[in-house]
Amino acid sequence: MTTMDKAARIASVRSIVEAVRWTDFPDALGARVDLTEQLVQIALDERPPEIVRYYCSGPMYNHICCQGSMGEITLPVTRTVNQLIAADLAVKPDLLYELLEVHSSSWTESEMVDPDSGERVVMWEAVFREIYRHKHLYLRDLHRLQPSECPALLDLLLLLSPKYPEIIDHATRRAALLDGDGRTILEAKITQMRIGLEDDKADHDYRYDIEP
Repeated sequence: MTTMDKAARIASVRSIVEAVRWTDFPDALGARVDLTEQLVQIALDERPPEIVRYYCSGPMYNHICCQGSMGEITLPVTRTVNQLIAADLAVKPDLLYELLEVHSSSWTESEMVDPDSGERVVMWEAVFREIYRHKHLYLRDLHRLQPSECPALLDLLLLLSPKYPEIIDHATRRAALLDGDGRTILEAKITQMRIGLEDDKADHDYRYDIEP
């Protein structure tokens, strides 16, 4: 997390989040919801106590991925989260990674108009392209965050590792610099990555065929 005063952080987060006209995009159930305040709260770690529950829980995640289905809102959420990660604006970065990791079990073959290009795209393909093209950000954070502080980031990298086996090399180098619980956590995730790589060779996930 970059060092900046609170007012500057809030202004920067809001400038990114408020740039999206959220109610233009229905979620998987057809609801049109302004996600501005929820995203701002997550980025600033100022969520109301009643929704601070556990990893990947709460209404925000249901708008992004409802029972494995994406909505049109999923793509602008993915892009906005990646912008916040790129700008290093999150008080607790892993809260943003939770919003990306939910894609590990979600896809929808429906088409939508990409708000950036104006072209029709298959929803899941557009979302996964966004994730794939920002892999460098996730690797950046792998090398600077403590494994105990970023379970969602590690799960996201686990999802990506069959497509990008070099993630395993990055994780191995990072683990070598750690000790104690941090090393144990990361080495366990590396083992899962290696298993996932072999599993994909036996039963290939076609989502990995999409190129950024």
